[in-house]
Amino acid sequence: AVTVVEWGAGLAENLSDDHLEIEITRQRGNFTADDDPEAGERLIKLHPIGPRWAEVDLSGLTPDALR
Repeated sequence: AVTVVEWGAGLAENLSDDHLEIEITRQRGNFTADDDPEAGERLIKLHPIGPRWAEVDLSGLTPDALR
């Protein structure tokens, strides 16, 4: 099963001992106030949690693959 929780920090961690946190942030400073506030490059970080993820190789997930 897959559960996706947006804005789940502080809430979703207890749903399972094994989970994959996906952190999406926007780089600051690569757009101006006149630009669309949704513009700017997103940075994606994967945080595997628990024994389920201990031997999973996530290195093949490049930034381009996650866009």
